[in-house]
Formats: sequence, structure tokens, C-alpha cells
Amino acid sequence: MKSGHLLPTFALLVCLAEPAPAATRFVDLNNSSPASPYTNWPAAATNIQDAIDASSPGDLILVTNGLYNTGSRTDTVDSTPCRVVIDKPVTVRSMNGPGASVIEGFSQPGSFPWSLSSVRCAYLTNNATLIGFTLTNGSVRATTYLNLGDLGGAAYCESTNSVLSNCVLINCAAYAGGGASGGTFFHCLITNCLAHIGGGGVESGNLDRCDVIWNTSDYYAGGLYYCQATNCNLVYNLGLFGGGAYGGSVSQCTVSGNYAPTDPNLGGGYGGGLDNADAKNSIIYYNVADAGGNDTALGTYTNCCASDLSVGSGNITNAPRFIDTVGFPGNFHLQTNSPCINAGNNSFASGPLDLDGRPRIVGPKVDMGAYESQGGATNAFLTWLWTYNLPTDISSDLADSDGDGMNNMQEWRAGTAPTNAASVLKMLSLRRDVSGITVGWESVTNVTYYLQRSTNPARPSSFSTIKSNLAGQAGIMTNKDASVTGAGPFFYRVGVQ
Repeated sequence: MKSGHLLPTFALLVCLAEPAPAATRFVDLNNSSPASPYTNWPAAATNIQDAIDASSPGDLILVTNGLYNTGSRTDTVDSTPCRVVIDKPVTVRSMNGPGASVIEGFSQPGSFPWSLSSVRCAYLTNNATLIGFTLTNGSVRATTYLNLGDLGGAAYCESTNSVLSNCVLINCAAYAGGGASGGTFFHCLITNCLAHIGGGGVESGNLDRCDVIWNTSDYYAGGLYYCQATNCNLVYNLGLFGGGAYGGSVSQCTVSGNYAPTDPNLGGGYGGGLDNADAKNSIIYYNVADAGGNDTALGTYTNCCASDLSVGSGNITNAPRFIDTVGFPGNFHLQTNSPCINAGNNSFASGPLDLDGRPRIVGPKVDMGAYESQGGATNAFLTWLWTYNLPTDISSDLADSDGDGMNNMQEWRAGTAPTNAASVLKMLSLRRDVSGITVGWESVTNVTYYLQRSTNPARPSSFSTIKSNLAGQAGIMTNKDASVTGAGPFFYRVGVQ
């Protein structure tokens, strides 16, 4: 078990510095007066492609909220038209993230998504970057499986020098790489995508701190096909060979709940978790394969946890002890008694951060899997976030999820609900009589309070503690300050010990 300490009520997010753009272009779907070259909001383009066409290498293109689902252009690699063709080394960034900005292609409704009317969501050339979008309903052009050949339903990337960051790829389909082909993906969600031959999620890409969930391939690799994945969750994917992934490498990943069925015509059913992969410091558990190798089939495995590993340095077969494997999508953080804690090899550790964005090596050795056990209070805080269906990554710590003025970490410390604005630690009343001043506040059980007083609230250091170790109770709690003298004014505040 790792030792741990309470995180402070502040956090520092370190980002890679980006060079200043040569110019900034703007896109606003609802702008009534677009004017090229779109260098301010009043003149913003009404579609992303126009701003790209007017840009030069190194430019930044800012896109405000909207559903961008009109127009198309064929790129230079295949016959499938794309909603957005980023054919220059520019950065296209949404203003408010993937929940607000959507690039929608076109997939034929029904079980067969490919048609001659299909539209892919995006194409990215070398050194192009797409940040903060949802890419949905993209597909490649074909009439039947026999002439299906194009790659990347949501995104086709010229190489791994093309980058997608903080994006959601959902409900897309292709011959290979139902979500995407090529590219480097950082902190992305790839889900509910379909491939015919391989890589329901991604083929031939690099992924770091991504979730690859509920993707399907008719043949190889429900999740990833010949990809390099670090600090990722590969869960609930389906493919005949390698439900989670086939080929490539996984490091510091959690591979769970994947399935490799057997098809009467195509065979398969091997490697429910991984097949023919190189895995290090990873957990590959609770997967199913009809023919053999529930967790692992062919490949090399080092410092991994899987039920069927009999060879390989540092491997263990003990159950990993996740927080939860029953509810969907589950909680793949480790319980404090997990055998995967301190069971990895530090020389294989991939980067300084885990999937949550928290420190990767906390104890003497790195943990197996996508999440590093942070120890003590922080582990309890992460479990608390999960019970309220809040993200467990570090961005949630200082978020005010219910808009009540308290961030999630403060709500946890105060014992209040982060999804209910009425559940908040607040002062309610002050009442003075001859025996002193009675202070009232909103209280909860299982919390211990202290009470402070000041005559000058502009100076925080002037507050002094007059009561401590006050056991919380449900509802309104009151306490009398009988030591007060003079006319005041007096100011009170209550805190959690």
C-alpha cells in the first residue's frame, strides 16, 4: 500500500508551450457578415473550411460553438470526401471543447454505414492539429464490402505527425480504423466506431491518455490495430482476433471487458484482451475469448497482470482488484490492496502522468495499468468523484460542477454533494443576546468543524479560532460565542478540520 497525503486546494496544470501563431482566423457558424481573411470575430467565416483555405502555415483557427455538418471536399489520399480538409500545418481549435463544437460527417443509417454518399469528418496533413471537437457520423465511401477500402471514418491522418487532442470520435465507420487512421491522439475518447478488417477504434496511430471504449471490428482488433498506446483504457471492444488490440504495443494501459468471438466463416476467438501485441506495465484482465486466450494470445508481456500469463518477466496472474467492474463503464482505479501497485518496472514507465493527469510514479515502483494509485486521501477523493459520475482526471479537482461557488475538492472536504447547488457549506444566521453571539451554518454529519472570528475580514490573518472539534450534525448547526466583548462589528467563518 502506498502512503499518500491530501492534495492542496490548488493545482498547477503544465502545458506544452505553443509558438505564437503567424495569424489567427475565426469561425462562427452564425455570423451574418463573413469576410475573408476572417481575422476577427465580426468577419468570422461561417464554416471551418473557408478559414483553413484563407490561412497560412502556422496559423491558429478558432472555432466557436456549433454543429458543422455542411460542405465537403475530397482530400488527396482516396475517394471519400471530408467535411473538413486540413491540408496545411495549422491548428484548428474549438473555443469551448468537444461538448460545444461538433464536426459531423455522413453515415448511411442502419447496419451498413457505407454508401456512395458517405462523408468522413476530417483529413489532417502532416503537422496539422485539431483540438477540442466531437467528430461523429463519419464514414468512408463504398457500395459493398467488396469495394470497401478507405480508412479512417472520423479522421484520416497523413502520419503520426498529425495530432488530435481533447477530441471525441463517436459513431464512425471505415474499412480499417473505424474511428481514425494514423495520427497521434492525446486525451481523446474513441467510442462506438466500426471497422471491417481491423481497428474498430484506431489503426496505425499513437495514443496517450485516451479511452478506447465499445468499438467493433469484423475481423482484427476491436479497439486498436497496430497502434502504440500509453496510459490508455481499452475496454468493452470486440474483434475476432484481439478484442482490445491486435499488434502494436501497449504500455501502462488497462485492457478489460473486451471480447473475441468466433465466427463460423472467419474463425477467430483468440486474445479477448490482446493478440500479437507487445505489452508492458499493463493490466489485461476480465476479457473473454471463445477459442483461446481470454486475456492474451500471441505477443510478449513484461510486468503485466493477466489471468493466463505463464511466462514473461515480472508478470502476475492475481486479480487486479479494480474499484468496480460491475457498473458500466466501471472504475478501473486500483483498490489499496491491489497486487498491481508497485508491481511495474520503472524503466518502462511512460511519461510523468497517468490517465488522470496525476503523478505516474508515487511509490518505489510504478503501478501496472492506466491509473497510478495516489495513496490515502487522494484515492478516497477519486472514488468520491466516481460515485457522483464526475471525471476523475485532475481537471475535475477545481471545477465547480454544480455552480454553488465551491469546487469539487472543497465539496469533498465539506461532505456536501458536488451535483446539488443546494448542498453547500454556508453561514445561515447570526444572533446576539446578553450571553454572546450564536452562529448558525449548514452542516452535515461525519464532518468536524471549527469556528473563527475577526473584526477585520479584509485581513484573513486576523481571523482567530474560537471553537474547534465541533462534530457535525444533519441540517442547521449552531454554536454560541460567549467570549465576545465590545460592540463589534464581528465577522465569523466556519471551516472543516
